[in-house]
Amino acid sequence: MNHKKNSSAKKISTLTGMLMWCLMTLVHSMPRDKTPSDFPEANARIGQSFIFREADESIAKYGYMDISKNKKRTYGDKLSYEEYKGKKGKVIGIIAIPLTRFSETYLWHLELEGGEIVYARWSPVLSDQINDLVFQSDLDEAQKVIGEKIWLNWTQPGIKKGLISSSKDVIRHVSHLEEVQVVGIDTMRYGHGTGAAPFWLRVKFGDGQEALLGYSQRNFYAQNPIKSAWDKKTIESIKQKKVFIGMTAEQLILSWGKPEKVNRTITKNVTHEQWIYGNQYVYVENDKVTAIQESAGQVRRRY
Repeated sequence: MNHKKNSSAKKISTLTGMLMWCLMTLVHSMPRDKTPSDFPEANARIGQSFIFREADESIAKYGYMDISKNKKRTYGDKLSYEEYKGKKGKVIGIIAIPLTRFSETYLWHLELEGGEIVYARWSPVLSDQINDLVFQSDLDEAQKVIGEKIWLNWTQPGIKKGLISSSKDVIRHVSHLEEVQVVGIDTMRYGHGTGAAPFWLRVKFGDGQEALLGYSQRNFYAQNPIKSAWDKKTIESIKQKKVFIGMTAEQLILSWGKPEKVNRTITKNVTHEQWIYGNQYVYVENDKVTAIQESAGQVRRRY
């Protein structure tokens, strides 16, 4: 009898172990949410100094909604605008807060002048920025382009973008690689659909109109990226964000931006690449565009 009990217990133990192994395998094979460790630029912020941004009256009344003294209540325990505007501090680190057994959220750990500790939500969308704060290092970099010409980088195929001024009623439609001059910096937070940006470059167009450009080095080129040796067809295609067979990889990036993913196959004499842009695919061989697969599935090739 004892032999049968021991045998049954051993089988149950073995079965339980197998089930646990299957469960852990399933958990580890599930798509993993991105964490701060996936973003070196986020960790590079540790030790950097910041300033609480000022805001126009339409949103100042809501306070600093993404920053809290309580790391367990960052979604509702906001800081007072009048008390904290203009205050300075530095980033101590990024900490993980458990949500469930298998998930967690992440917070910026911040120390203000005087030693006060506060916490801000971390987001993978703007992994190296903190909503409502501006980093001093970014302001220092932006100062270098004041008075200089820059070329606007709108590399989202099929999307028309415009810039808005602080007057709330002026929208300036812009062209890809349009030349403007940087005339100043604006760190104010505006509540009228200006989009997410740590602060603004105030830029002037050729007709004298000014507008706000969200500060990110992805949004502009400090030097004219168009080479004088390129033919007119190539230059116009790039400015219109079009791609054609025969373009170089450099020209493709100028037209559509960097791809979301590149699949690469290397043979003896040729490197074959598939550049993925959403549901559109561009095929590159030895630095030249050789085929374009459009959203409907049609492939244009050079034979």
